[in-house]
Amino acid sequence: MFEHVFQSVEGFVSNAQRELSSINLEAAAADAGRFFEHAANEIHNAGSHVNLEQAGKDAEHSVGNAVAEVSKAQSQVNLEQVGGDVHRFVENVGRDAGNVILSDDWAHLSAGAQHFFIERGATIGDAVGAIKWEVVPVNVIGWMMQHPQQTIFQYPSGGITTPNYHFGNFSYTQTETVRTATPAPTRQFPTYALSYASFSRSFPDLAYTTWGNWYPNATVAPQNGTSPYGEASWSALWNDLLLATFSRGIYSTTVSPTPVPTSSLVLPPPLYFGPQDCYSFPSSFMLGVAGAAAQVEGAVADEGRAPTTADVRDQLLSLQGTVIEPYFPNVTADYTAVEHYWLYKQDIARFAAMGIKYYSFSISWARILPFALPGTPVNLQALQHYENVIDFAISKGVQPVITLLHGDAPLVFFGGANEYLEQLTVRNYFGYFNEGYQNSTFAEAFANYGKIVMAHFADRVPLWVTVNEPQNGCISGPSFDHIIKAHAKLYHFYKEELMGQGRVTMKMSGAPGVPQDPRNELHLAAAAHFNDLTFGSFLNPLVLGQDYPEAFKMTIQDYIPLTEDDLNYLKDTMDIVSIDSYSIPAISALSDTTIPACAADNATTNAHYPTCVTSTQTTTNGWLMGPHDAYFMWATPTYLRTALAYMYDAYRKPVAITEFGFPRSTAYALDVPSIQYDVLRSEYYLSYMSEVLKAIWEDGVEVVGAFAWSWVDNWEWGTYGYEFGLQYNERSTQTRSFKRSFFDLVDFVESRRMREDE
Repeated sequence: MFEHVFQSVEGFVSNAQRELSSINLEAAAADAGRFFEHAANEIHNAGSHVNLEQAGKDAEHSVGNAVAEVSKAQSQVNLEQVGGDVHRFVENVGRDAGNVILSDDWAHLSAGAQHFFIERGATIGDAVGAIKWEVVPVNVIGWMMQHPQQTIFQYPSGGITTPNYHFGNFSYTQTETVRTATPAPTRQFPTYALSYASFSRSFPDLAYTTWGNWYPNATVAPQNGTSPYGEASWSALWNDLLLATFSRGIYSTTVSPTPVPTSSLVLPPPLYFGPQDCYSFPSSFMLGVAGAAAQVEGAVADEGRAPTTADVRDQLLSLQGTVIEPYFPNVTADYTAVEHYWLYKQDIARFAAMGIKYYSFSISWARILPFALPGTPVNLQALQHYENVIDFAISKGVQPVITLLHGDAPLVFFGGANEYLEQLTVRNYFGYFNEGYQNSTFAEAFANYGKIVMAHFADRVPLWVTVNEPQNGCISGPSFDHIIKAHAKLYHFYKEELMGQGRVTMKMSGAPGVPQDPRNELHLAAAAHFNDLTFGSFLNPLVLGQDYPEAFKMTIQDYIPLTEDDLNYLKDTMDIVSIDSYSIPAISALSDTTIPACAADNATTNAHYPTCVTSTQTTTNGWLMGPHDAYFMWATPTYLRTALAYMYDAYRKPVAITEFGFPRSTAYALDVPSIQYDVLRSEYYLSYMSEVLKAIWEDGVEVVGAFAWSWVDNWEWGTYGYEFGLQYNERSTQTRSFKRSFFDLVDFVESRRMREDE
């Protein structure tokens, strides 16, 4: 049956190619606009799984009838007279989809056959049939290609056999279609939790104060006054760092936004090769951009902010023997970053103008509570600043997604900067950087900070992230224990006390690995171990209410056992499973030892510890899994689809891609127009989003959103040498420029988004 249907479809395509002719823009049927609008609705409902075995004789019958209909339906269409409905259909729907060929008996076809014809129809190429709409049944649909106003290939009636070489009346025919980005619409958002005004009584002892700016060469010593947490104590936190290279940026106050010029919102020329699919994103799908306070804000010693681990990252990386050092060219501190702290209004206005509806950012713990611990005063300026950021975003039609901790824990958990650097002698059994999670005061302090922030802003925030990539900062068993219990405490506080209707999650570092060879049992076992250790260590307790996996217990030998009461309290405290899926690794087994033997050997000489598997970016045939421009990121779209299905099946929660992006190394210089024309990044985003659509529609995975990292080239944890941004930033002036990947990503999603009533 498969071969018979396939041959029928091939015959249909061949016949359709002969019958299709160019579009003559001189006449139009009066009801063309209504047809196109109806056609768009039909197409939205046409996609489904390919299941040729179910197509059967209905498919053959439909092929024959459709050929006959196309033959008698040739006519001319004047798209310029059709009106707004046709224009939007051709531009937003027809551009990437190709030709969808539907039969006169479409309703009788199986879902698999419908999808098959849609996919096969897209391969006809640039030929578009001119249909006489008033005589063709409404369920016979031709889907316009990207530039229907241009002359389309005509196929000889006898079929294509040899080229027809001939001279013609030459003229320049190339044209440019001018399209501009559609801004995010402003609208009224729901209230997600109790407001602080109605909940403030729960914080009767909360004290507020303000601090100034720290200046390394201040001539007048600050005074504490009557408070032990006064200006002198706060300045001492910075004095202890001995920052020889400290500097400030261009700005020292919030900058008023200026209108985004229309000329900067013109879409780039379309990619020659683009994704072709018939799937749509659900209307509720969250497309957003992401950033983090330490990486974009700057103003690190202004308005009361205290030192964080991020502020001494450059010193850490500059120490001899640091394993990460070779990969960080031009080690630089985070003192100025991109000055988003002062430029947030202009920045939010810019990506709102691009149509972005969600902004994921982190709040700096060291700004809100400079002394970090419960009972210390709250920085009123910091609260007001983040309130302004949230309210301004909402005024532009952009919803805030807030992370409470993103790689910038307060240094007070170490005693100070010198003590932090001394902590390098403490063995990291898991994470890359010591973030202080193992400190005995951390869990209570983090929960206290999180409650303060949630209580102030929860009414306006639809999605909360407690901790970003905890795998990177957990260095021991107590670290894991403190993180998961503090997270659960905040979840219960949000749901039970703030009556939160939004969602709470924790962002996992990376994405699950796939076996390099899925037919190899050792590779399968290695991938299972890697995923259990990396993700199950957090998600087993927090989602499933299950104990730590064996991979965790054999590796993190100082882990704190979880009681039955612990598991009951931890269970189901994540509404979404979130992964930062830049690249998906291929996993295989070690050749010289077993996983249990490796996991038991946690000596510093064991280079395979703690994962005890081989992680690579090559296939079994030796090819790279995808292209790359920097040492640590590869484009792996098809593996992303596998990773999404794995997470959904393993943890039975909706899945969000909370970070994904593609870096460019600055090791080779480019001019600004070349930086903006970042085709490789565009292909990365479009290929990943295409696989997201397949995961949703073909695998049944509930993927609820994707957040691009980052909205601008920013400070990357010790360097500006890798650029992830959807915008280029000229650091000497802090001027942003849109890259084509920004346009391509937004256009890909929004042109495929279902309407809310569908």
